[in-house]
Amino acid sequence: MQIVQRQTIFNDSKEYVDRPLKADPSTIIQAFSNLPDNSSSTLKSFVLNWTSDAGTDLQFWVPPDWVQTPAFVTSIKTPALRQWATELNSLWRNLSRRVDPVVAMEPDRHSLLYVPNPFIVPGGRFIEQYYWDSYWVLHGLLLGQMMDTSRGMIENFAHLIDMYGLVPNGGRAYYTLRSQPPLLTQMVHLYYSQTNNVTFLQNMLPRLDKEYSFWMTNRTVDIRGHLLNQYSSPTNGPRPESYREDMATASLVSKALQPQLFSNLASAAESGWDFSTRWLNTTSSAIPESLASIRTKSIIPVDLNSILCANEATLALLHQAVGNATAASKYQMALLNRQQAFEAVFWNETAGLWLDLDQDTDKHLEAFYLSSMVTLLWGCSASLNVTRHELVLKMLQNNKVLEFPGGMPVSLKQSSQQWDFPNVWAPLQWFLVAGWYNSTSTPLRAAARTVAQTWIDSTYTAWNKFNLMFEKYNCTGVGVPGDQGEYTVQAGFGWSNGVTLHFLSLYPDMKTPSSSQSNQQWVDTVALLGAGTTGAVSGIRCRRPPFSINSTTRVL
Repeated sequence: MQIVQRQTIFNDSKEYVDRPLKADPSTIIQAFSNLPDNSSSTLKSFVLNWTSDAGTDLQFWVPPDWVQTPAFVTSIKTPALRQWATELNSLWRNLSRRVDPVVAMEPDRHSLLYVPNPFIVPGGRFIEQYYWDSYWVLHGLLLGQMMDTSRGMIENFAHLIDMYGLVPNGGRAYYTLRSQPPLLTQMVHLYYSQTNNVTFLQNMLPRLDKEYSFWMTNRTVDIRGHLLNQYSSPTNGPRPESYREDMATASLVSKALQPQLFSNLASAAESGWDFSTRWLNTTSSAIPESLASIRTKSIIPVDLNSILCANEATLALLHQAVGNATAASKYQMALLNRQQAFEAVFWNETAGLWLDLDQDTDKHLEAFYLSSMVTLLWGCSASLNVTRHELVLKMLQNNKVLEFPGGMPVSLKQSSQQWDFPNVWAPLQWFLVAGWYNSTSTPLRAAARTVAQTWIDSTYTAWNKFNLMFEKYNCTGVGVPGDQGEYTVQAGFGWSNGVTLHFLSLYPDMKTPSSSQSNQQWVDTVALLGAGTTGAVSGIRCRRPPFSINSTTRVL
């Protein structure tokens, strides 16, 4: 792999490791040893001769439970949005895949992991099932009355837990040393709440217990006497799907530091936030804000611990539902312990927000990141207090986070990383809206609606321009796809579709964007290139945001 990847035979490092082998590995290794040289042309010919195109071990699949006009669509009052919801619902058929049975028979020839049921992929270069993406996909599928497809996807994750002891980042062998934010418990709860299928729940609970045990055994750290969780992959080499990128980053540090660097890169990928200044040394490094300064394993993430807090509460509830009082009590005690830790470690009174903790300095990260929004839905103890939530709203207003025409940016720090300003990500909009949608506070409910409407304005405008949904958007313009990171912006797109459909169901009286927004007042030029294949977008030039963004923007 190293020799081939260094030759840049494919533009995307992921393309090579996703290609199925045409023969047994031993046969191919022998053929490789007989090559006359390792020139680029020789290696390219060898790879093309001995491997098939990426994705040929996946099959297109039409979900038999797909419904053309789900019931919720008829409640949408604006005709244009109602039609759009129908079109988005149709995208699930385009994103449906199943693993070719040959993968189960010849696993050594594939990086693809076999799972028994069909699934929905995110889209673009992401042609396999992914972990945390699927939570928001499920919201869309369940709204679309696709109960069998939803259950099959959840059961695929159960199968992976049985095989590997965790839910991998995605459906590839090279993802099995890292997971993603542990949302399977919430997926099961979401499905069970709509079906009351006790048999399904009884089958899933041992797998949920096993996943929880994985996180509490392999991803914990003691902070001030409290047991909390962090992202921490044991990987000590470059990510195969990003081999060239990781090796380029590693060239900036000594060989002695490279194993730790690779582990921190993989740990950031485990967070789903790959990459962000959230994980970087932004102050004292010789190469500040470079991926070479990454220190993911030094950060105690507020969002991960919020999710695990929610999982403990949910697992107690689900075990109680099947009559297992002993297990329910165990999780209730774990919840109580985390609630105490959460308040002691994450709340920052000055900022009026729950913040990540830097383990090395025992201080909060001062920069603003939308990871704190997870606490609005899945927080602990006083995080459920309306007064605290109104302090969070005040912080958002003071920093003008809600004023961007394209949605809330993931951070207020500009960088070359995709989980930074100016990108807008569907899940992080969703956490605020879901957290405040039913609040007893009028200002919080109003803020939730504003965020939902802004998201609908931008995604609907982009849809009308490109007939595409994107994985991320740009906060400084309405209908502008996102940018930055290791790859071009992708179209599809699973979680954007799911969040959009969910917002339309929560607010069926939403309107289409105003004419002033549709006139692209924030955008000079948008040129779409190669969208049919990868959804690549280039040529985006946005005017200045409504206030200055710089490296000193802080919430403290």
